[in-house]
Amino acid sequence: MQLTGEKNSFNGEIEIFDQSSIAQVEYAVGDDKSVSLSYMQTVTPFVTLGGSGTFSLNSKSLSTAIGGMYKSDETLVAFQWDDKVISSNKY
Repeated sequence: MQLTGEKNSFNGEIEIFDQSSIAQVEYAVGDDKSVSLSYMQTVTPFVTLGGSGTFSLNSKSLSTAIGGMYKSDETLVAFQWDDKVISSNKY
């Protein structure tokens, strides 16, 4: 668990991992309050896949991302895609 604090901000994080996966939950309060969840999983010795999502409590928006990596002795290929999925305007 990691806690950091700066003027007018707070960040808390919990990581759970084993030999083939890692999960992380983060809560941040600063200019924007948000909750994030990410997960990475080794699928084979060469392929790793994962994703993450962040929900902003202030703007009621959700950002998501997926990614992956193929790694062998001579080759490394990585990709990432992210986008805002839900957005809400304040009235």
